[in-house]
Amino acid sequence: MSINSDFLLVDNSAATAAKLWSGGPGTIILYSSNWNSATATFQISADGTNYVAPGAESVFTADEAINFNIPSGHYMKVVISGSPTALYAQVTDI
Repeated sequence: MSINSDFLLVDNSAATAAKLWSGGPGTIILYSSNWNSATATFQISADGTNYVAPGAESVFTADEAINFNIPSGHYMKVVISGSPTALYAQVTDI
């Protein structure tokens, strides 16, 4: 049973601090009123310092949602390149 809950990794185009995932499946949804050719990359880290994108599907250039299954004890964040308008990244457990 997961103890994760809904939280934002990006709030109105501002990236939040990395969050610790307790493990298991989840969904990340990214949406923006205007992407303005920006990209947002979902990244994970086992140590909270060295982050990697878990796959090509973790790079967003338009509104989209992906499911993931990340082991416990991993941190997650979103890195934004460019200047999107009203970008949000919401994570929820499933």
